[in-house]
Amino acid sequence: MIYTIVGSFFMLVAILYLYTQTPAPHSFSFNAIYQLHLSYSAQLLVFLAFLLAFAIKIPLFPFHSWQPETYNVSPVQGSMLLAGLMLKMGLYGIIRFLLPLSQQVLYNGSTLVLSIILIGVLYGGIIAITQPNLKKMIAFASLAHVGLIALGLFSNNPYGIEGGILQSFSHGVNIVGFFLCYAVIVKRTNTDSISQLGGIAHQAPRFGIVFMIILLANIALPLTNSFVGEFLILLGLFTANKIIASLAGLTIIIGAVYMLRMYQRIMYGVKQPATEHFADLTLKEMMLFTPILIAIFLIGIYPSFILTMLQNVVH
Repeated sequence: MIYTIVGSFFMLVAILYLYTQTPAPHSFSFNAIYQLHLSYSAQLLVFLAFLLAFAIKIPLFPFHSWQPETYNVSPVQGSMLLAGLMLKMGLYGIIRFLLPLSQQVLYNGSTLVLSIILIGVLYGGIIAITQPNLKKMIAFASLAHVGLIALGLFSNNPYGIEGGILQSFSHGVNIVGFFLCYAVIVKRTNTDSISQLGGIAHQAPRFGIVFMIILLANIALPLTNSFVGEFLILLGLFTANKIIASLAGLTIIIGAVYMLRMYQRIMYGVKQPATEHFADLTLKEMMLFTPILIAIFLIGIYPSFILTMLQNVVH
């Protein structure tokens, strides 16, 4: 809470500064703020103030250190709220404040900003591979995924921005589905230690199928929702910087490694005492997963109903 408040203080100062720059009588209206012609030095200070607040909120490297521990100690509902909804406010802030107000700064410093974010994307994926606990693995995977979304937004071209917005929604769907799978496992086994889990798919085939679909959506398999968003993000990045786009593409491979490795150990590994009597999904649990599965395939197969809306705004 203290960490977030410190970042938000800088954002508040930036907003008040923009207010004082609007013509008298001063206004907080977005239209009035967007019409300002700020000097480069003013744009830079506003950019840094907003970026600090949003980098903590999202979070982006190197302001991410609160996220894994917070996810780990939060109840599942709190983790869903944080990952699925609240961090998206930081991504929204990039679109609403940074992109319109700091075009000159982004033009001159985009490579530096993209490079720093890219470090966090690769770092999150690599650390996720080594995690012994399922919830911490999800936390670091989420760090990598939201970093990729930020890369798309900071690519500052229509493809990357459209992909970033679409992927923000898709990530919210997928991460909530992942936390639901986590809740099912912990409820039945009282542990999220990957080494203490195994052989679940043999006893709970319905859960095994649902978990696999959500996992494949997280690694951007074609015909799932994340594929569309990540493809547009990488296309936008390739337009902005081919080297960063190539390195960012590695996250798909890294994601497949930690996701499939985790799934193999939990679902098809040797049966453990904790999973000896693992029950399959109930009707109520299937009803919880159904809208998530529908969203995964609907956006993956027919994304144009969202992209059409985005194109009217982004272009």
